[in-house]
Amino acid sequence: DGSDSTYGYAELYRHALRTLDFLQSHGVMPGQRVVLQIQSSERQIEVFWACVLGGIIPILLPKVASWIRDSDAARKLEGVTRVLGGPLILVDADQAQAYADGVPRPVVANACPWLIDDPAAGDESAARQHEAQPDDLAYLQFSSGSTGLPKGVRLTHRNVVCNVREIAETSQTQASETSLSWMPYYHDMGLIAFHLVPVYRGMDQIKLDAADFIADPLYWLKQISRHRAAIISSPNFGLQHALDRIKAEDLAGLDLSCIRILCNGAEPISANVMRRFSDLLAVAGFNRQAMFPVYGMAEACVAVTFSPL
Repeated sequence: DGSDSTYGYAELYRHALRTLDFLQSHGVMPGQRVVLQIQSSERQIEVFWACVLGGIIPILLPKVASWIRDSDAARKLEGVTRVLGGPLILVDADQAQAYADGVPRPVVANACPWLIDDPAAGDESAARQHEAQPDDLAYLQFSSGSTGLPKGVRLTHRNVVCNVREIAETSQTQASETSLSWMPYYHDMGLIAFHLVPVYRGMDQIKLDAADFIADPLYWLKQISRHRAAIISSPNFGLQHALDRIKAEDLAGLDLSCIRILCNGAEPISANVMRRFSDLLAVAGFNRQAMFPVYGMAEACVAVTFSPL
């Protein structure tokens, strides 16, 4: 709706400490697995950092919106909780009654305890931070599970920092630049490439909801122009979606010359789609050399190969 929620890294740190105290007050201990069933991207990242600061192991998954019918999100939650042997599930308040009634039967069957999230709870000064070692587990990143049970990739602090540093150096990102992404945080490109890399560089970062992009890809381009975002991303289907929904005349008044890198990865890449997308956006100043094909896999954190700049 055009409204923004903005805060700095220091405030994110304080929110994370407050959330860590909330988790610790409910008995959550270092090494414990916590599956996030949280809708808000802002809240997801607060809980993620709370877990990392406390030595707790977060698992970010898409939220199951409804238990009335089957869904990919429900199947993935069932598979992950089965693999992990009944981890704690942190649940949005709007799901409290469903969980209390035992409606998420796969979760119940997998003997998962759950905790209703309370973003206002906790005392940042009371949080007990965990002194992590480089080869300690930082978090678990789950594959899609499209060919069987979801597989959890064990990412250590060293794994993540190494890949983050390599991404930042290879893409030559700078603190003065702004990144913008609609990729969800439960996706490795959304979390590592478009949250942790900007944290590492001290960049401004803009996060849009994927649903807003799907509903109106022109909104994505308007926000890039508005925030002068230099580093952006989209899988191939996102570029095709923009081509299907946007006409050249829709781009009047937009200045996309700010884009230095458009990371195109996460699924097979079509050179034809890249060319057509670059042609469409040329009227708004998009430099086709900003198109940046990349390849990654969850087993390598995210990035494996980048094109030359």
